[in-house]
Amino acid sequence: MRQVPLLTVLTLVVFIHAATAQVGQPIVIGQAFSLRSEVMKEDRPIIISVPAGYRSGNASYPVLYVLDGRNNIFHTASTARFLARNGYMPEMIIVGIGNTNRNRTRDLTPPIDGNDERFPNAGQADRFLAFINDELFLYVENNFRTAPYRILVGHSYGGLCAIHAMVSKPDMFNGFVSMSPTLWWNNEAATKKAKTMFREGSLDNKSLYLTLGNEPGNMRTSFDGFLDVLEKYAPEGFQWDSRILEDETHGSVPLRSTYQGLKSIFAGWQVPQEKFSAADIAGIRAHMKGLARKFGYEIKISENMINNLGYRQLRNGDPEKAIKILKYNIELYPDSANVYDSLGEALEAAGKLISAQANYRKAYERGRKLKDPSLRVYQQHLENVTKKLQNIS
Repeated sequence: MRQVPLLTVLTLVVFIHAATAQVGQPIVIGQAFSLRSEVMKEDRPIIISVPAGYRSGNASYPVLYVLDGRNNIFHTASTARFLARNGYMPEMIIVGIGNTNRNRTRDLTPPIDGNDERFPNAGQADRFLAFINDELFLYVENNFRTAPYRILVGHSYGGLCAIHAMVSKPDMFNGFVSMSPTLWWNNEAATKKAKTMFREGSLDNKSLYLTLGNEPGNMRTSFDGFLDVLEKYAPEGFQWDSRILEDETHGSVPLRSTYQGLKSIFAGWQVPQEKFSAADIAGIRAHMKGLARKFGYEIKISENMINNLGYRQLRNGDPEKAIKILKYNIELYPDSANVYDSLGEALEAAGKLISAQANYRKAYERGRKLKDPSLRVYQQHLENVTKKLQNIS
């Protein structure tokens, strides 16, 4: 069956109202949880958004952790889904880490040298990162199918926290998106630590994307100082990029930064168009193996993209090439119902009705087991091809 991507919504649950004002079905972007933290001695709110096909498959996904989660989960999840749907990055599990009792400054800022009466409860980012490392990672990885690749996204103090994590605990995450970070904090201590860390440590296969809005004063000077350290001391094997978004304010920076940052981290992810145009399965395989070497885990092209490539060949009048492509999708996703239904359509178009019937039956059987929402379509295809075979006999 041809797959049509759902639009990701920008609210946790949106109720669609028909013209008659009847309440429709909710569209859910994620689920809210409360996680007890012994490190923080409090309950921590988290929101977790999984890819659309998560419940009906068995694939594992990298995880994107976003700070200030209640505010940023919406646009972050939507952006990630959009980029994945267009082949720029993998589908990801998105984890929004919420704040508690106005303790944002406490959790997101690194320690302060001496005392600063302006921030009496600040400087506990190391404890907050211990919560993430020792408790949140464990919760997510025990309850969801995760791949060994993590990204941390933060804005303002959260952007500072992302930089602090990178230079003090680089093994926690593989990629960092730091948006309008308050690098002036504690006399630019994060920049000084980065300089030392870059000289002595390793950031092989790590990525950083750094942005700033139209923000003069200490925001700009501290940002420029960090860029200077990056340009002079960033180690080989460390991928980084930065942008000044002059037409954005401190508050509006996150939306574009998230989009650009994820594209930067996953630069080279998209399968070259010529391989798609030629339906070059061998070339696509080689591309995915190269990505696996770069990102450090097994990577498969999405079921939907291969599916659409197969249907493209059907529209072009080449069912044999479509069969070859859609068999590759079964190789990648043998537990999916839709891959068998799609192959059935290609086989039917090629006049191979007995094989088409067998694949439609597999689609129906798997769809019934998985409670696939397209089960009725699979059943109809099976019934139609069975009638054709009966008429022939």
